[in-house]
Amino acid sequence: MISSVAIIGTGCMGSMLLQASHRFSPGRYRLHAAGRRPSLDRLGEAIAGLRTGSARDVAAACEMVVLAVQPSRYPALVEEIAPNLKPGAIVVSITNGVPLDAIAERVRAPLVKVIPTVAHAVGRGISLVMPGPRATATHVRAVTDFLSPFGKPVVIPAEDARVATNITGCGPALLSLFVTTLVRANGKRATRIDDGALRALMQETLSATAAMIDTGISPDRIIHDAATGGGMTQAALDALSLRLPELADAMVEQTFARERLLAGNSIEPEGKGNTE
Repeated sequence: MISSVAIIGTGCMGSMLLQASHRFSPGRYRLHAAGRRPSLDRLGEAIAGLRTGSARDVAAACEMVVLAVQPSRYPALVEEIAPNLKPGAIVVSITNGVPLDAIAERVRAPLVKVIPTVAHAVGRGISLVMPGPRATATHVRAVTDFLSPFGKPVVIPAEDARVATNITGCGPALLSLFVTTLVRANGKRATRIDDGALRALMQETLSATAAMIDTGISPDRIIHDAATGGGMTQAALDALSLRLPELADAMVEQTFARERLLAGNSIEPEGKGNTE
């Protein structure tokens, strides 16, 4: 059973994972963190008992080590911590930008990929989990046990990581952009109601839609029921349907292209990865 977890990298995702674990499973794990001093100081104030130190030190102290740095920093970081890992420690990558096989060349520990979501901050959302080199069912279960208090871990084949991430990881940002754009478009035509009031209307509408889906009402059913009579909702749907499929295809293609670029830039030949 895993009792100690290190998060290396205290940017948005690393900080979120630390705070989510502390909030939704308090005291279950000894949490360690390595990162920039200002963020470590803030996390230390928010998380009682948080242990901090260098990447090498926190990796040596823990049974699970989560890499939450930029893809370009993975090679040097993995080579730095590899000699200090506990026997049997699990290394967790949280990026699609670095192939697990490339990490496996630099560390002999079992590897598991996890793609979290910002929704874990409120105890919701999917964590995509993919077994990597040397990872057994026991290792995967240890990772899902860590994630489950603040999200829903779902094990998927690594081949579909990109498409699944576009929904679970990118989804909150994409949906937020769409509803923000919709509010702005209507705000241009408003007479007396202001953007703040429109945002409040949208917030409740978005929450209500999610609640409907939670009760088992499908998105297709919501569309059908809301667009009865061929009125204004149907007119808006017709306009959206003209452009949205092509736009969605373009967004998906852009994510694949960016992932290929990141993977190509982040992994250097053996012997050249020790530079920051």
